[in-house]
Amino acid sequence: MLNFNFKPFPRLETDRLLLRRITKEDQSTLFLLKSDVQVLRYSDSAPATEMNEVLSLLNKMDQSIDANNGISWGIALKENNELIGTAGFWRTTPEHHRAEIGYNLLPEFWKKES
Repeated sequence: MLNFNFKPFPRLETDRLLLRRITKEDQSTLFLLKSDVQVLRYSDSAPATEMNEVLSLLNKMDQSIDANNGISWGIALKENNELIGTAGFWRTTPEHHRAEIGYNLLPEFWKKES
């Protein structure tokens, strides 16, 4: 069986982006992502209407990471650490080596080349 281990949290880096842990400092941008109908068009999530929904989501993300059964990265611009989206694995099934993969990006960062 597959065993996940998200400790220490895996921080990933490209030339332009950081994939880093999402923190409470990101809650405003996370609310923009999770309340935008366009962003959530292909998601099974209902749009957030209140900030407490985002705070609950942050807690759920942290619990998944701590339990090693799911992980969400914040996609941030390397130049200023500004959150522009999220990506992650959840609904993991370690015995079958499976997980759902998903991402969200703020619309102003759609259709960007390199």
